[in-house]
Amino acid sequence: SGTTMMTMMKDDTQRLCEAATKSRGGGGGGTCGWAWAALGKQLSFVNGNDEDAIVYLQKALRCSDVENPNDDFLGVFYSDPATAKALYTRTTLTNDDNENTNNNNYREECGYVWSELANCYCRLGKYSAAVRAYKSLHEVVGEENIRSDVLCAWAQVELDLGLYDEAVSKFENVLSATTTATSSFTSHTIAAYGQGTAMLAIARRDVGEGKFGMALTHLKKGINSLVNGLL
Repeated sequence: SGTTMMTMMKDDTQRLCEAATKSRGGGGGGTCGWAWAALGKQLSFVNGNDEDAIVYLQKALRCSDVENPNDDFLGVFYSDPATAKALYTRTTLTNDDNENTNNNNYREECGYVWSELANCYCRLGKYSAAVRAYKSLHEVVGEENIRSDVLCAWAQVELDLGLYDEAVSKFENVLSATTTATSSFTSHTIAAYGQGTAMLAIARRDVGEGKFGMALTHLKKGINSLVNGLL
């Protein structure tokens, strides 16, 4: 759906975004983050130009309306409408509700931009940079609010970097979650395969270190993950 939306972006809309980025404060620290993010996503999704998309997304993250939307005049538009409606149809809001709205919902756009930035790095083979972007995403929204498909992508990068234990931890978080807005059957399947692959790699590492008992334990866990998740 994201690709379709960006493909449908009209030339005049693109020119509007480009004009916004050239306005006062648009170079970073201003309130044109939405425009930088839109152009960055178009470069990535439509044009396949991840190198330039990274530059645009980084500029978006330096703008106040993306970095800290709850202080922006129109920051409400960066919150989840469904969550906002559920909160503001109550008679009164609790302190927890207010804290959740200010610290989580308003940070979704910032987290989404970090996620897109990580994807760009991954496609360019810059896995260490991708991990740093994912860690920034984690700092912004918290692991419990990261979508399961994003967690799987993060774990896969760590798997490619040989960070097997870290990858297993994230795959396990996806597998232990119920199917909700932040998890899906597809992500569970990917996580099951990923965890099995990671456990096999850990078992091989154990054998190389002479830890044959641990190797067998990890191998069994990997097989169980594949059986339970894929069959």
